[in-house]
Amino acid sequence: MMMMMMMMMMMMMMMMMMMMMMMIKKKEEDKQQQISKLQNQQLRLKDFSLLCNKTNSDWPAEHRSVTSTVDIQSRSRLPPPRSKSSEQWQAELNPMLTARRRHLVF
Repeated sequence: MMMMMMMMMMMMMMMMMMMMMMMIKKKEEDKQQQISKLQNQQLRLKDFSLLCNKTNSDWPAEHRSVTSTVDIQSRSRLPPPRSKSSEQWQAELNPMLTARRRHLVF
């Protein structure tokens, strides 16, 4: 009888230890998963910041924007702009600027 009780206790202890080991293992896996997730996020942010810092000339030719050539082609079809003297531009802009200033002050 006593032997049976001891065996049962040993079995229960072993089961509890196994369960605890599994829980610890699961926590470690979760932690490792979280770390790798954060590392990936950090790499993506680093890549993005590098992309943002690139100028148009840093890109290889196939990735450069073609808007400059498109703009030049579309402009060539338009009639040439009428040239105004700086006094004419100033006369047009001054009323708008003073109105804006008045609007900001009041």
